[in-house]
Amino acid sequence: MRTGHPDFRWLLAASAWLGLLGCHAAPPAASAVWWTSAVGLDSPASIPKAIEQPWQAPVAAAKDGASASITNCASGLDLQAKGYTAIAERDGQALQSLTVRCLALRAIQQAKPASQSALAKFELTPAVVNLLPPGLSLIVSNDDQRRVQAAVEKGQTWKDLEPTLRASSPSPGVIELNTDSTASTLRVLAGGADFDGDGWEDLLIEVSHALKGGSYRSVRLALVTRKSTQGPLVFVKDLVP
Repeated sequence: MRTGHPDFRWLLAASAWLGLLGCHAAPPAASAVWWTSAVGLDSPASIPKAIEQPWQAPVAAAKDGASASITNCASGLDLQAKGYTAIAERDGQALQSLTVRCLALRAIQQAKPASQSALAKFELTPAVVNLLPPGLSLIVSNDDQRRVQAAVEKGQTWKDLEPTLRASSPSPGVIELNTDSTASTLRVLAGGADFDGDGWEDLLIEVSHALKGGSYRSVRLALVTRKSTQGPLVFVKDLVP
């Protein structure tokens, strides 16, 4: 998936000025950071403003008896990194969703050009259900963590871990995955760049989970990559404040 709203006008302007000076601009990297409309970003230059933009409603948080108010991405990333959590359960779920966008903004701001890529033609569609890493699955217990780790060590995928996993797509860049007991949604937020400094092109994927018949909900921002154009996705890590 190569859709988004990146602004490449600066590349054209730089090339024109170098041409006037009798110089030749180096060709742009094979991949350049892009993001989807779900991030709500106009250009990289607007990221600082977006991080400071007040939220519609503050989130009351606390740590060891001390209270604080989370009012935007800046305070959200800072206070959560210090161990503050939302006081109310409903606020906690809302804070997770808001934090995913904040983390995506920060990752896009800090992204570096990728020198290697196996994601040039990758699209998140139901057809790739057999390529999804087990690290994207729902993990709510130590037993789940052990099962996922064992699957990783065996080189298995999420589908191997959950044979009943079924995929559908409500819109481009989004897939919904269901098992008998869970409902999950994967949404591509950004890609085209190296987000972790290893030189490989990565994807930022919003991962939402819910237990069917229960109230459990979670959402996180996962960093994934791929080292072979025919291989599965590789779960790198969850991004955290």
